[in-house]
Amino acid sequence: MENYNVKLIKLTEESIKFKIFLETYIANSLRRICIAEVQTIAIHPIEFRKNDTILTDQQVAHRIGQIPIKSNKVENVPYFINCECSDYCNKCSIKYQLNMKNNTTDNIDITSNNIQCGNANFEPLKNVIITRVSPNQHLNFFALGRKGIGKMNAKWSPVSKVVFKPIPRISFKKIDDDELKESFVNNCHKKVFSLINNEIEICDIEECDLCKKCEQKARENKLDGFKFVYKDFKNSIHEKICEIESVGQLKPEKIFIMAIDVLIDKLCYIEECLNKL
Repeated sequence: MENYNVKLIKLTEESIKFKIFLETYIANSLRRICIAEVQTIAIHPIEFRKNDTILTDQQVAHRIGQIPIKSNKVENVPYFINCECSDYCNKCSIKYQLNMKNNTTDNIDITSNNIQCGNANFEPLKNVIITRVSPNQHLNFFALGRKGIGKMNAKWSPVSKVVFKPIPRISFKKIDDDELKESFVNNCHKKVFSLINNEIEICDIEECDLCKKCEQKARENKLDGFKFVYKDFKNSIHEKICEIESVGQLKPEKIFIMAIDVLIDKLCYIEECLNKL
């Protein structure tokens, strides 16, 4: 990752936030790839053997299809369309089954915890509610998990949010009015500014969401020398903040690395085609 000049800001199981130096058009390409072209596993198709629940087969199928499937080993699974099998096999498909009847006198929830998976590497995310069943209601289905990308259907998309935003350049002259200083600092809802030794300092520029309230405040109070710049370097190589939120199939850092690999493969393919001309 060193070649991409990445500086990590925050990393959790669900999201990653980092700084990166690159052109806007490359950042946008990576953003689109994260959404639509990173490979994951999703449940498709589904065969219902019994469904007495209040939801129709189509509604239940939609809810099951949206359950995130752990996809850390997705590169070992071939696309179904490229597999040599005639229907499905253990190479291109993962088997999922659920057979549950409510034998109690109370309503109960059927969740992803009740789904039996044929491969421990591709288990559904836990505690996702599929439906609620009344006494004597029965849900029984057989399903397959297959590799795909977000272009095919949103259920294969591994992200809920991908954002690249420029880090603005803010500069201003010294302000003498103490009351105006405090008002200026409190005007920013992201707490980008703070008062240090009775002087305004930029303390957390990464949190700036480009709302331009500070610029409006400076204009209203006729503060000379205030500059808020981000459009002038919109298409140049400069520092950006990237935030990626994972749905659950893949770790957020792996999503970004896989997106880079996809972009490199696309560029290599273009180069190969141009060399044939």
